[in-house]
Amino acid sequence: EKGLQKAIPRADWSDAHHWLILHGRQVCKARKPLCDTCALAAVCPSSTA
Repeated sequence: EKGLQKAIPRADWSDAHHWLILHGRQVCKARKPLCDTCALAAVCPSSTA
């Protein structure tokens, strides 16, 4: 979280928060994550791609 706060301008935190929730619901699913299609797979510590 601290790393994201440094990378994302404070004015964009609210939008980023909503986009990350949407990403979690559509791509990073608990039972079957879609790591192969994930744009964040290269920086994600949980990626299986």
